Amino acid sequence: MSVYVHETMSDTNAARGHGGILFPFDMFRPTMLASIIGETFIAKARNVLDARLELTRHPEAQLVMLRMHGSIVGDDAATFWRENADLSLMLSQVFPRQVFLYYVGESPKRQGFIVAQQGQALAGDDVDESMMPPEAAEEEWPVARLAAQLRLSLEELENGFEGGPRIELPVVDV
Repeated sequence: MSVYVHETMSDTNAARGHGGILFPFDMFRPTMLASIIGETFIAKARNVLDARLELTRHPEAQLVMLRMHGSIVGDDAATFWRENADLSLMLSQVFPRQVFLYYVGESPKRQGFIVAQQGQALAGDDVDESMMPPEAAEEEWPVARLAAQLRLSLEELENGFEGGPRIELPVVDV
């Protein structure tokens, strides 16, 4: 399996939303994560031949962001993560601490997250613009509240921990 190390990142999916899975930086094998994700999508009969897993460590905090790229994500990353929230449950069985799946959609505006540990969903929230008062400040939306609890900014999430060390690897070897 090929692993590529990058110093900077660009996210082509950020235009229509963003999302990913956050987890504390512990010892883990990226190839094992790719294998779990690949097997999950193969079981769903989804094409993962061009899917790539991107792992970026926050430049200062001990957090890692997991994002997916390729045709499996489509043109709306937020919808991809919302529809595949079960990945957080699967991956939470691998890590000893909590994992956080989140998504931020822009049109229509929708945000949500799931906190999972040991295969169980511990908390979550999913809100669209019809559920929020029109005068609601950005800090009142679910992902903004989650980011504040993790001591992150929404910009750091949107930019995928820009400036942090990053690796990218295929979900399946072909």
